[in-house]
Amino acid sequence: MNREALEHLIIDRRLGELSDDVASLLDAYLQASPSDEVLAGEIESDLALAQEALRPAASEDLPLPAFPTHRVADALSAMSPPRSGNWQRPLALAAVLALGVFIGVRMSASQVSSAPRVGPVAFHDSAVASGDEDDFWSLRAERSSRSKSKNSTKPVEWNSPLHWPVKGESL
Repeated sequence: MNREALEHLIIDRRLGELSDDVASLLDAYLQASPSDEVLAGEIESDLALAQEALRPAASEDLPLPAFPTHRVADALSAMSPPRSGNWQRPLALAAVLALGVFIGVRMSASQVSSAPRVGPVAFHDSAVASGDEDDFWSLRAERSSRSKSKNSTKPVEWNSPLHWPVKGESL
């Protein structure tokens, strides 16, 4: 029998988890093997120490001392209210209100003037109209490449939700 299985059986017997038949078989095995019987004695002593350490002590049954309410009341009465805090609360409230009004005005002004703005232009139409530049970065080359890719693709055909769709040539 390996050591791990023997340790589990000894611990189970000590905790009362083994049936009588299995406990008697374990006792017979330990009598036949003296080295394992020494191991069982060590495990038994360790378990006894652990149970003794976990047993509640008699000193834990003592009642707690009475709560010192008079000392708490004295400490609370000795505290003086802060003098500088009287003007800070209205000032903080006014600051929060002013900030809210400022943000509301800014948001309403940005919504009114939300006319479409012209952003930076990547391609200039005058160069395309003149036909001078027809290189890689030109608008004509970009438009022609887009139109070629659109014409060469076939739509995806999906006949059933149980099967994958049939893909076109360029997909």
